[in-house]
Amino acid sequence: MRIFLIVVILSICSGCFIANDVIPDQQTWIYGQPSEVGLREESLLSLNTAISQGYYGNVFSVCVIKNNLMVFENYYDYYKREDLINIGNASYGITCLALDFFIQRGLINDLDQPIHELLPDYEDIFEADTLKKQITIQHLLDYTSGLVWDEGLYPVANKNDFDTMRVSSDWVRFVLSQQMESIPGRRSSLHSGVGIILMKIYQNLINEPLIQFLDNELFQKMGIENYQWESDPNGILNGGDGLSLTTLDYTKFGYLFLLEGRWTKNERIISRDWIFELSEYDDSFRPEIGLGAGWWRYDSDYLRSYSSISTRMISIHGTGGKAVYVVPDENMIVTIMAQNPEYGQATYNPSLSILTRSLYALNSIPF
Repeated sequence: MRIFLIVVILSICSGCFIANDVIPDQQTWIYGQPSEVGLREESLLSLNTAISQGYYGNVFSVCVIKNNLMVFENYYDYYKREDLINIGNASYGITCLALDFFIQRGLINDLDQPIHELLPDYEDIFEADTLKKQITIQHLLDYTSGLVWDEGLYPVANKNDFDTMRVSSDWVRFVLSQQMESIPGRRSSLHSGVGIILMKIYQNLINEPLIQFLDNELFQKMGIENYQWESDPNGILNGGDGLSLTTLDYTKFGYLFLLEGRWTKNERIISRDWIFELSEYDDSFRPEIGLGAGWWRYDSDYLRSYSSISTRMISIHGTGGKAVYVVPDENMIVTIMAQNPEYGQATYNPSLSILTRSLYALNSIPF
């Protein structure tokens, strides 16, 4: 397959193609000109040039969906549309999204349910430290389990807890065996290991391999066939950072969110209530940004310096800048696949700058 450049921005651009030239492996969105949806084409071309020149570090791809039209899609540094890219910590957002399947089936009725009731295989760990019996599903979602976890970029001896977990024989046991640093619910700290615990809980609730369940209930319904999801030696999916997707399939999760859990033919995949739950703003991380359940929520003032219309934004972040930004008030999604590890999972990173410039294209202000 050819390498695709900017989608229908200007016909003079190398690799551009026209809206009616729909390629077989992309049927989710109709192609459109940026000007059709109020975006300044010259701003997007300028952005593309800056990315190509390395101004934003190591960027693999960028995709912009506006008003249900794909108006920008480009790949850099030899990456192609069909390439699978590990989305890192953003995997946790997909893991939390899947919780809705178990809530709707009545398999999980209360997010305040202690997790030890759902993890009988590890009762010895909970009995050894009864404080751990207070950890609930909600604590996992909010990163407030109280379990010690070092996931720093530059840990001692170049090895953090996540790396150590990977060489253990039972990843769930490794995470649960960590010491408690606070009472559950008292302290918020990013913790990708809790994604492993959630996946183990999911697996315990069904009588089929979890990956098969998720494929039937989620991926196939969204037309996602090319993906990989890492598992531990016991077959438990790595819900923390184990999912690899193509750029467009990653974008689909932002689109699912934008459609409030429905898919393109109005098919309900995720309940509207759960989408709203994930979208609810909290200030547990910092005043302008709320963390929890893998989806980052920005307060109503955050984007106003970039767009006079935008009042809120939800995003899903992977380490190094692999992010899907959903701007509901603009009916807009911006996906960036990047690998700038020095920024880790930081909020302010080159990918956020790319988003900012995409939003500037909404205005008459040149950038």
